[in-house]
Amino acid sequence: MQHRLEGVKLDVQPFWEPPEENTISRQQVHDYLLPFKFYLTFLKKHKIIVCDQLKKWAEVIWKDSKNNTLKLKYSEENSEQIEQCLEELLNSIIVEIIDVPTDIFEDVARTFKSEEDKMYFYFDNRNFQANILGFDKSNVIKMKNRLLDNLRRKCEFNLNIHERRILSGHRFFEQAERQSEDLQVRIHGNKVIFEGQYSEVATCHKYMYKILQSMVKSELPLPLNTGMIINKKQVKEYLDVKLRSKKCIGSWETGDGDSVLLYASDKTHLSLLEEIMKETFVANTLDFVDKIKDTPNHGKWLTFVESLKEEFPDFCFIGENSIVAVDFVVNYIKSKIDNFEQSLIYESYISMPLEHFLFLKEFKEQEINDFGEKNKIKNVCLKDNKLHLEGTQEQLMKMEIFIENLRKDISSKEAQKTEEGNNFSWEKQMKSESKKLYPALGSETKEIVNVNYKNCEIVLREGDITTLDTDAANGRREHRGGVAAAIVQKG
Repeated sequence: MQHRLEGVKLDVQPFWEPPEENTISRQQVHDYLLPFKFYLTFLKKHKIIVCDQLKKWAEVIWKDSKNNTLKLKYSEENSEQIEQCLEELLNSIIVEIIDVPTDIFEDVARTFKSEEDKMYFYFDNRNFQANILGFDKSNVIKMKNRLLDNLRRKCEFNLNIHERRILSGHRFFEQAERQSEDLQVRIHGNKVIFEGQYSEVATCHKYMYKILQSMVKSELPLPLNTGMIINKKQVKEYLDVKLRSKKCIGSWETGDGDSVLLYASDKTHLSLLEEIMKETFVANTLDFVDKIKDTPNHGKWLTFVESLKEEFPDFCFIGENSIVAVDFVVNYIKSKIDNFEQSLIYESYISMPLEHFLFLKEFKEQEINDFGEKNKIKNVCLKDNKLHLEGTQEQLMKMEIFIENLRKDISSKEAQKTEEGNNFSWEKQMKSESKKLYPALGSETKEIVNVNYKNCEIVLREGDITTLDTDAANGRREHRGGVAAAIVQKG
């Protein structure tokens, strides 16, 4: 049976007719890999903000967005706008990454488990990090401070005095405080206290341990009696200033006797510290003190020593016959001691052979007395084969040089006399030689007589030759005999 409307043309419009360009049919799905692993999780927790940013150009397919990849559906002609909009969205996300100590990581993560916290805190179990994300910077800072309050740590470390000095030389404490405004470093005695964010405290401790591990030590012997002054307050302060001026990172303490134990940050600074110690303490022996014992001069010396101690109570020590002083005063003290020594009056004498003594006594005594008076030398006296005198060391030395020159003159004349006289002895030969000489010469004669006598040729002229004595025979050119013209020549 045919339908009653069959064959009837109806002018009826459909309820919906698609437009000429169906944009939905032309849309495609695109994947966008996000630059940070927690971005997708963060964006899902803030869908309203994301959709509000992208709704004009694209649709976010949340259920298919996985593995840090965001799926967007949009038309190809909107791709540039979508990319720009997505870039602006991602750049507006503020990220803070904080290292969390492994031993407290789980406790910290459990602390931030509320739904509100989960919108901002993302914990990386593999790298032990807390990631704080947000669109508002002030809100992110607020969350960061909350986390840091949970990570704060207070640690105390005991240091010996040398470790503390080495760390101070490296400016460790100042650098630690500059590392973070939140980190506090306090020193009480030889104890250092760190208080601040856990990781920053751990970093400081690691750096401190590295410095202390490189420390080296040695023992250095110092001059006698250095231990008597090295621990004086002013000497310690002087050494500290000297170390700083030479940029030496080191410390020291006294050892056994006069040795010192040295500590330095490394071998280079240890060598520098040894040089500083060696040049700082200077010692000298005082030989003249032994010479003046049991004399009035020794009392003067003791009084002088007391005056030096009053002038330099810390920087020098004077022993029985030695002195040790700090370098910057040693020249001044040495000068004062030298002046004192030169001012002392000594009783002394100059020994000499008998023949020299007799010669000086007979021919040079007045000359010696005049020299002593001129140089203010007291009690000059030739006695017992010696020249006795009193004076300062300088005066005594002048007299010694003067006497030595006189003795050289004597020795020179004796050598000349020995050479010319062919080693004849006056006293022993005077009688015997004259007896032997008379017969050889004969009696009165007017002719010149040549006589060879003991390798000497005696030439006589007319005159009374019988009175020629042995002086002529022994080589003296002048004699007091009867014949004045006698000449003695070597044969």
